[in-house]
Amino acid sequence: MKAPLSLVPLLPVTLAFAAGILISYLGVPLLCAGFFIVTGIVLSIRNFRYFAALAAAVALGQLDMWLQTPAEHIIHGIIGEKYLIADVYSVRDTETSQILGVKILEAGSDSTNMLKIEDIRSQIVIPAFIPSISAGDRVMIKAKMSYPDSIEYFPGQLTYRKILRRQGIIVSGIAAPDEVYRIENSPALLPYFARVKTKIQHQLLRSDLRSETKEFLITAITGDSSILDNDTRQSFARAGIAHILALSGLHVGIIMAICSLLFFPLIFLPSLRNSRPILIIAALWPFAFITGLSPSVTRAVIMASCLILAVLLQKRHSSFNALCVAALIILLFDPRSMFSISFQLSFAAVAGILLFGKSLNPVPERNRPAYNTIGFLTMSVGAMIATGVISSFYFHTFPIYFLVANALISPILTPLIGGGIIVILLTATGHSAPTLCRIVDTLYEWVKGVGNTVADIPGSSINHLSISTVSLVLWLTAVSFLALWLYKRRRVFGYVAMLTTVTFLSLMLLNKKTESHGVYIIPGTYRTDIAVCSPTRIDIISTALHREKERIRDNSLKSFSEYMLEHNIDTLEIVGKKFSNGIVLYDYPLITIGTKRVIVADSNPSIPAGTAVDYILVCRGYRGDIESLVSKYTCKNIILSGDLHPKRLAKYIEECRLMAIPYTSLRNQAFNNLLTAP
Repeated sequence: MKAPLSLVPLLPVTLAFAAGILISYLGVPLLCAGFFIVTGIVLSIRNFRYFAALAAAVALGQLDMWLQTPAEHIIHGIIGEKYLIADVYSVRDTETSQILGVKILEAGSDSTNMLKIEDIRSQIVIPAFIPSISAGDRVMIKAKMSYPDSIEYFPGQLTYRKILRRQGIIVSGIAAPDEVYRIENSPALLPYFARVKTKIQHQLLRSDLRSETKEFLITAITGDSSILDNDTRQSFARAGIAHILALSGLHVGIIMAICSLLFFPLIFLPSLRNSRPILIIAALWPFAFITGLSPSVTRAVIMASCLILAVLLQKRHSSFNALCVAALIILLFDPRSMFSISFQLSFAAVAGILLFGKSLNPVPERNRPAYNTIGFLTMSVGAMIATGVISSFYFHTFPIYFLVANALISPILTPLIGGGIIVILLTATGHSAPTLCRIVDTLYEWVKGVGNTVADIPGSSINHLSISTVSLVLWLTAVSFLALWLYKRRRVFGYVAMLTTVTFLSLMLLNKKTESHGVYIIPGTYRTDIAVCSPTRIDIISTALHREKERIRDNSLKSFSEYMLEHNIDTLEIVGKKFSNGIVLYDYPLITIGTKRVIVADSNPSIPAGTAVDYILVCRGYRGDIESLVSKYTCKNIILSGDLHPKRLAKYIEECRLMAIPYTSLRNQAFNNLLTAP
């Protein structure tokens, strides 16, 4: 029996609260909150109390966002060389460094006089592995802090700042290994559970499970996907089962099922029978803290707690209201989570299941076995209706055979993840449990096999989707009116749903990709890339060594994904020392672009003296001076790449100034399209 919308009084309040957060995020002055407060008072006096409550919710949302956004002067006060005291919540090792995700607690120019800081997240790079730092530590460190680089050297480039902003990181820094002055266990709650999370991962790594099973279970149980290989991630996405890699209500449901079985004997003890649901709730919250209170898990745990308590207290309850309570609590403590992909997909998926899971089930509820079996499929359809376009908006792909894949793996997930949890407990007590490990390995082999098989079916997914914000809003409008039609059965809602769906599909079909040519210089830390764009492909000329070719290609595919989608480009390659595409001719170190010539000076250029060129691109590896280049070639302009050492870059800038030679420093600004540059 689906709950009538009259049982969801919190839905409008939640939407109004979210609207207030959005208003603040868009930069509307705080004075607007006063307007909504006054409006609410006036409406309350005139007995429009329902609308007064909505106005108050908008004002509270804006105030919440304002209160929890660090003031600009506080953020600016962290910039530069600072002593920091910070809690470490994540550690990622690269080939050359440790990357710490930290929450800054105190900061100052002097280690003896530091100011308290309110909840500013940062990323700090230590180019060494000693001292060893772990998640859950509290460190005192001296770091050079700055705003992440936000220069777009390429149209729509995914910059370092964009990546960190998605993680809620405002500032970043670098610290020398000998400037880590103190490492100790943090007494705070979340860092404590971060240490527990690390111990759980160690127990899995110590077990007799196969390595690929360990990687999956670390992701599925602790939420750390950094260890998972990219091929598995992509095949699961194409098959439509990527949701099992992201901690969500599915995993909370599995934990609940395990706890229900574990505490089942209590129902036979009258004095302890009512303690069973309390113990289940008590087991769910540590799991939420171990995952770092991620929005999806927190949402699921809050909903489960609300529903369990309602049943225990014999109160009338609604899953929709529990969903709204979860949203309000999360947004109250972290309003910026509303803009995270995890929050949006998690809440949309549950809303889709609640709105469409039962409504689309054609089997009567009295036929329980068939109803539950088909229910697995209709819940997947409901979740996909709500999240499919949102996911495509962010990840540009849509799985076609998601129903097949989910139907084949859904029965396996509970014993697979449950078995993994039992393996952790047994390993911690010194038992290897080889038989159980073989069973868990077999279950994961089935899940991975299904993912790979479905992903390899021709046309298993629609890739390179480019969905505009307008199209996304149209689809969400269509879904909302479809839900209203299913519940209210009013034709007008059905007509609006059909109209907006047709408009959405029309925009998708008529969305023509634009063609473009361009040659862009993209400096890195230790190399310089030149992207040559044509209507069908992107070719990268790079000063890096040949062995780095694949890594450069993978990074470029991520950085240029938006441009490639917009222009319907699906080919990107790293070229050698010679290259031509009809517009650009490259014969190292000379690039000819129409009538323009560019020398790539990453060493002493082997071009005959006296050659007239338009630009000389000075990169890491060149050891001469600017005067030598200018005297050897007839040059109009110097381009100083961002990969030059800071001291050498400063030297070259000073030389250019003294010689009155026009120059561009890519450390501070992007260079125009070389194809259209004068």
